Amino acid sequence: MLLEKIVKDKIGVVQIITGLEYGGAEQVVYDLTDNINKDIFEVYVVSVTSKIDRYESFKKIGIEPWVMGIDSQFNPFKVISKTWELHNMMKKQNIKVIHAHLYHALAISALLKIFDFNRKIVYTYHSNLHSLYKKIIMLMMFFLKPIRNVDVVFSKVDKKFFTKSKFKIIPNGIKNEINLHDNEDNNIFTFVCVARLRKVKNFQSLPAIIAKLKSRVKHNFQVLIAGEGEMYEEIVQLINKYNVSDKIKLLGLQKNVDAIYNKADVLLMPSLGEGMPITLLEAGLHGVTAIVTPVGSIPEYFNDDIVYLADINSFSDKMEYVLNNRVETEEKGQLLKKHIVANFLIENMVNKHEALYFEVNNI
Repeated sequence: MLLEKIVKDKIGVVQIITGLEYGGAEQVVYDLTDNINKDIFEVYVVSVTSKIDRYESFKKIGIEPWVMGIDSQFNPFKVISKTWELHNMMKKQNIKVIHAHLYHALAISALLKIFDFNRKIVYTYHSNLHSLYKKIIMLMMFFLKPIRNVDVVFSKVDKKFFTKSKFKIIPNGIKNEINLHDNEDNNIFTFVCVARLRKVKNFQSLPAIIAKLKSRVKHNFQVLIAGEGEMYEEIVQLINKYNVSDKIKLLGLQKNVDAIYNKADVLLMPSLGEGMPITLLEAGLHGVTAIVTPVGSIPEYFNDDIVYLADINSFSDKMEYVLNNRVETEEKGQLLKKHIVANFLIENMVNKHEALYFEVNNI
């Protein structure tokens, strides 16, 4: 490889993220860490908070994440002291390149830049801005533009007023590896949802949608929701309110997503906002198409030939349609799989990040 001939000493890169949970941004950090060229790059992983469900997963690939343990945003002394410890660690290891993921990591990176202005910051915000503090976060990202070197976005639509003029479009990627086993529910049409139970994923809209669908069709179907999060109790209450406990099953956190997709006929993504969803790539690799809201980068990369784009008001209509058109649904799934393999394998994503880290390291 050309970079191997150019690089004499390994380039240190620290990946900083809010926490090591099971989500899309966290999966990107894991994939970059696992697949980057170890002959050229020395990678370190930092979790800002104590949310480290995937800690052991990183250890298995030879990375022991450094946990800052900043779980309260209102303790400036702890923020500064822990960041100073990280600064000293980076100084000792001669790490210049920071890749910050999500806005908490950007705030920590800004402090690290103040401690050593020679550091270079790559920032991916992952389009994860659906919170009570959305406007404040956007303003923070806008005012911190000067301290960043390059922003990574998933598509042209992710370019916002707070994005640097120097940005790179790098869509997420996925490994072409799946675990297949027999589908246990061949007689039940199975819709699946796979994500953290957060408001932006909008799974709370499903009980009313399923109640409407249940009243209109006689098909034997179920909806499996795999994930955990703050919306769990509200979703349970809505399931009971709409009397759809016979149709919707909450599975909790499922680490073996292959098992979920092997049962699936169609993925449901009623999201209010998305960046570049790993879930859609995972489902597609299994030959499973999706009913998905046209938000974020989705319409740029996925059209009606391979998925079913639908606003939330027409979700029940699309679900009824796929129940009545199973052959078409299966064909779309196979077309989506070809699209994923042709355009979204992990090697492309990692190669582009490697080139970016090399570029900013030598600025």
